[in-house]
Amino acid sequence: MKILNIILDGRMAGPQVRIANMSGRLKETYNIDTLVVYPDKNSDSFTKLLKKNGVRHKSINIRRLSKSIFGIVLWVFTFFPDVIKLIKIIKKEDPDIIHCNGAWQWKGIVAGSFAGKKLVWHLNDTYLPFFVKIVFNILSRFVDVFISEGKKVTEYYLSSIKRNRVFEIQAPFDIGRFSPDQTDRNKEIDSFPGRRIVTSGNVNYCKGLEYFIEAANILNMEFDDLQFFVVGGLYESQKQYIKMLKKKVKSLKLTNVHFMGYMEDVPSVLKSADIYVCSSITEASPQSVWEAMAMGKAIVSTDVGSVSDFIVNGESGFIIPVKTPRLLSEKIELLLRDSDLGEKFGRNAQLSAHQNLSDIVISEKHFSVYKKLSE
Repeated sequence: MKILNIILDGRMAGPQVRIANMSGRLKETYNIDTLVVYPDKNSDSFTKLLKKNGVRHKSINIRRLSKSIFGIVLWVFTFFPDVIKLIKIIKKEDPDIIHCNGAWQWKGIVAGSFAGKKLVWHLNDTYLPFFVKIVFNILSRFVDVFISEGKKVTEYYLSSIKRNRVFEIQAPFDIGRFSPDQTDRNKEIDSFPGRRIVTSGNVNYCKGLEYFIEAANILNMEFDDLQFFVVGGLYESQKQYIKMLKKKVKSLKLTNVHFMGYMEDVPSVLKSADIYVCSSITEASPQSVWEAMAMGKAIVSTDVGSVSDFIVNGESGFIIPVKTPRLLSEKIELLLRDSDLGEKFGRNAQLSAHQNLSDIVISEKHFSVYKKLSE
């Protein structure tokens, strides 16, 4: 079976990690040949991961949609030329199935529809503008099946789509990489003295990092041995949000909040973490949380995406409402004062992750979708 997997953003993030991981696992386990097509701009880290996983890949000059007026105009201007580029690749590769990623990445859907191929549309968010949903509803008529990363995504996009066309499949973690017994601690994180509280993911407003910073400020009034780390890409498209966060850190005089930028060796970062925090205000299937679970970390997370499906509040972690920094600080404080509770949370979370969220489990679900569509 041949799959053409299209994503129109080359920057490393959760979807890119999922694509590389799943494509490699499907090749290894089910002999599925996947070609991943993506923009060549800002894609070095993604390319490196695809090569590492033994996945065929092709980066091309194709415009991704951005939020700036100039970026939107360029995207519209290049829409049909980019669609033609994709159609040429489709004709050359002649895949059995085209797998497109992201509700706003319409070029792959249009190209696949023109080429007459079976289409999978993979959805992994719950926050895009209303006009995106309008276009999505139009294009969804040409799609064979949808993969939704959880119930909230299904409710957001697919409430009017027939159930037999929708498959809810979580984002996976790499069971080979995220193993505490086979991971060394991160020397850079360990160079900071004290207990370490970590959050990870590319920096954008969905991550609710202002609340993470506010919680850090509250905790500093009770403890003098804490270090707070934000690990994730700092991209130009988020410069205003990043500027706001750093201004908040400065105004609160927080010398123990560190923006580490993109760090490739996330398992080692998690190994060095005492507590993992997800302060997001919206998510679908938060891969960073699943990875922290797999590493046996004590976790405090907002109630976003599918978190409550796999973490039991008070048993395998703490789950709090979004935008509640004081409650966030209170739950972190409980874990700081009770290491046994944190160890219990970590054990239970790790078991849940391995049973439900590993790439072994998730790749089987992807294979079932492909197999059903190819019949």
